[in-house]
Amino acid sequence: MLGLLRRSVDDFGQTVIMVTHDAGAASIADRVVFLKDGRVEVAREHMSRDDIYETIKSLESGTSPAMSVTAAGEGSVR
Repeated sequence: MLGLLRRSVDDFGQTVIMVTHDAGAASIADRVVFLKDGRVEVAREHMSRDDIYETIKSLESGTSPAMSVTAAGEGSVR
């Protein structure tokens, strides 16, 4: 199923929005957005499964992830 979604983006230019808690599934995305308490905390492009797990751990522990999203939605490096 994930291959079909990836192909629909690559071959047909379609936009797919997937909500998941599966880091492996999220790692096929062009962009990964992390929400915490209903707010966008981190948005990054092309993350590996390990990078996704590390970001989740950092958000759960309250430490600062490598990149956050400003109120205007633009990324800023911390």
